[in-house]
Amino acid sequence: GWIAIHASAQPRRDAEFPRGIPMPDLKTLDYSALCGVARVVNIVSKSSSKWFWRPDDGSSNDGWVFTNVTSLKKPILCKVTLGLWEVPQKILKEIQRQLSMLKLGEE
Repeated sequence: GWIAIHASAQPRRDAEFPRGIPMPDLKTLDYSALCGVARVVNIVSKSSSKWFWRPDDGSSNDGWVFTNVTSLKKPILCKVTLGLWEVPQKILKEIQRQLSMLKLGEE
């Protein structure tokens, strides 16, 4: 199904990016805001994607496979906690207004 993508409140300055992907200018990013939506189509424990994180200790990790990744025209300020949460109706309506071409209610 569909998920909203939320930018954290603060950047993780020690984040590691895949080889060849430069660290973005942290001053240009949005924080504490919904910045897009994506459709989750699979959850995998292995992937050849350069974005798939493989723990150094040999433990397993799950990766979410997205399609229809779409940026919002204007980020929506929204403070939330870590983890999965339900998008409040007021914010969902704003997402739908900005992305009227997507049918977010469809599985």
